[in-house]
Amino acid sequence: MRAGALRGGAWAAVAAVGLSCCAPGASAETLYVATLRDQSNATAEAQGGALFTVDPYTAQYTQVAVLRIGGVTPVGITGLSIHPRTGVFFGITAGSSANIPRSLVTIDPTTGNVTLVGSLGHTGSDLRFDAKGVLYAWLTDVNCLATVDVGTGAATPLPQPCYDQTLGGGIAFDKSGKLFVSVSTSAGSIDTWKPGDDKVASGPTISGAPFVSAVNSMAFSESGALYAVNSNMGAPAKTRLVRIDVATGRVADVGALPADVDPLAFAPTRARTNNHGPDARWGWLAVGGLLVFVVGFAAGRLSGGRRR
Repeated sequence: MRAGALRGGAWAAVAAVGLSCCAPGASAETLYVATLRDQSNATAEAQGGALFTVDPYTAQYTQVAVLRIGGVTPVGITGLSIHPRTGVFFGITAGSSANIPRSLVTIDPTTGNVTLVGSLGHTGSDLRFDAKGVLYAWLTDVNCLATVDVGTGAATPLPQPCYDQTLGGGIAFDKSGKLFVSVSTSAGSIDTWKPGDDKVASGPTISGAPFVSAVNSMAFSESGALYAVNSNMGAPAKTRLVRIDVATGRVADVGALPADVDPLAFAPTRARTNNHGPDARWGWLAVGGLLVFVVGFAAGRLSGGRRR
């Protein structure tokens, strides 16, 4: 009986090690936001933005790095999205930026180093990849959605969705591939569209936003919750992290963000994006080693029992 108990405990240990080493962490994704200006920099002509991580449940934020072209020249970001396959951070620079305005860039999320991809050719307010890796942007100068070439940065406006007038502009894809669009203030509607459709479906009216001015950016979490940056459009702008109920349009205020936050995006953790990477390999090696030990231990107990 005792040997059986020991063997059962050892197998439980194997399972525990496997789960702890190979399963994704408790937090499967990280929420990032970026600012147009670095409020810690008092020199107006030298101001650029910064990258932050944010707790999606409390809105508590931590600055990761300032955004600098080549690590030197400051730049502000209005759109942010992470490629679903490669994990590369892409952004679009502000139309008012003194350095490389209206451009597609890549961002190193560790250092804040910004690399130019190419000119967007338009002013954009939000940026989002679909599940296939196609990049879309909302263009505020033509009030239309566009696809963006990740190799050249060039934006190509689409027939739909398009509006006569917009303010702000947030877009987000859900897991089914449906695009949610909020571009007519934070008291306007949240509409939907699927790539290839020739019409936009009108949705519920947004209500309860802390600021009625604009929704700057939107993104779905892995759990399916729609998050957004709500701005008062001031200078500097007051901004809040909010959640929007896509069925009712009702807004839940999460908390205050740094001044002048514009875009937000969820990035998967390294373990989730690469389940067969080094962490997983070491986990399975640990399981294998423990398994060999358990088998040897059990065999020894059995042979010892027979001798007695």
